[in-house]
Amino acid sequence: MKFADAVVCPLRTSGLGWRRGLGRLALVLAGVGLVGLSGCRSARAAYHPGRLAKECASGEGAAVCGVVMAAEKGVWDSDPDEVMPTYRSDALRVSATGNMARGDAEIRSMLHRLFLRPESAGIPAAPVEIRSVQFVSPGVAVVYSYVEKGGESVDVGQPVFPMAKTHELRVLNRGSDGKWLVVSDIVSTEDPG
Repeated sequence: MKFADAVVCPLRTSGLGWRRGLGRLALVLAGVGLVGLSGCRSARAAYHPGRLAKECASGEGAAVCGVVMAAEKGVWDSDPDEVMPTYRSDALRVSATGNMARGDAEIRSMLHRLFLRPESAGIPAAPVEIRSVQFVSPGVAVVYSYVEKGGESVDVGQPVFPMAKTHELRVLNRGSDGKWLVVSDIVSTEDPG
């Protein structure tokens, strides 16, 4: 059992740890690379996709949806190393707060910071849905996905953070090697108020 699994993850996912500053210590340790937080969610539930658009059933649609679901699994696992292979090296990502990252290093850094935030440890109320896949040309696809996440709990049934309704619009490009990669990723979250 890794230190992160035995000590850091329980602190990260318990309201008590965050309130008493123990979770902040875990963030500091993770921030300086002494511990990792990837895999903290793995103890909660296995990742599985939700409803998929009909275009995901076969051919290029299945390939595009496979890339998106790989990215979503990496987000579920809080693991930038799982997410990054889905992006093209010069991709653009805009977070729900309007922060922009371009290229591998900036996007990896953005994801790392996102996964360290306690509210990002929320539990999906339902699996990620791919609601739409549109091919705007033979080598360009636009994918709209949606997920609802509840905030982590201090006590069973007592949410710390409100339900987040996250919409994500990705533009994917098929490279000369035939591989689909995300070139633009825009995330928005509905205001819970």
